[in-house]
Amino acid sequence: MLVTRTALEEKGVDLTALLSAYLELKNNPKLSDALEHFLESQAITGTGDVDEALRRLFNAFENLHAALFSGTVEDSRELGTVLKELISQTPEEHRDEVSRRLGRKKQKPIKQKLQDLVDICGEPATRVLAIHPTLVSDAGDARNEIAHTNPRTASRWKRHNVLINLQWLMRHAFLQLLGVQPSDCDDIFRQVGHPFGQYVGH
Repeated sequence: MLVTRTALEEKGVDLTALLSAYLELKNNPKLSDALEHFLESQAITGTGDVDEALRRLFNAFENLHAALFSGTVEDSRELGTVLKELISQTPEEHRDEVSRRLGRKKQKPIKQKLQDLVDICGEPATRVLAIHPTLVSDAGDARNEIAHTNPRTASRWKRHNVLINLQWLMRHAFLQLLGVQPSDCDDIFRQVGHPFGQYVGH
């Protein structure tokens, strides 16, 4: 659950418009999967299994990012010029193959994708980063750690803080997609006493 109906009504949120936005979200496979994994992450967080909750959350994040952003890094104009020059100097019989290989886009690293999320969350993200300024870097590290079968116990507390703060940012992102104003989100979380409505210092 993101929030309750009563909390939304008390903030004057147009429930008809919100339902319409929700149906649009559910009809988008990436966003629908993102929301499902996000809710699973919240449920698992309550059991204390930080690493499994993080795995679900990163699955949610990847789907959310794929739906909202480009997943590749654009070449600079200078690099594009160099690549075109290389292709023009390639023997004609190999030109198509070289062009295809050089034309592959570089995938964005996880930390750049996380920065994209921070950027769309706006002011709420600014407040989180004020007490957890290394969130993007820590989240990237956490993603790499849980990819291994035995993440380091010593950094579990850091992964826990990443989990709570990243959930907080993604909750804001989802509510904004549903048409809820960022300024209303905090009040709504406080009204319902949301167990994951706070962010924590690193």
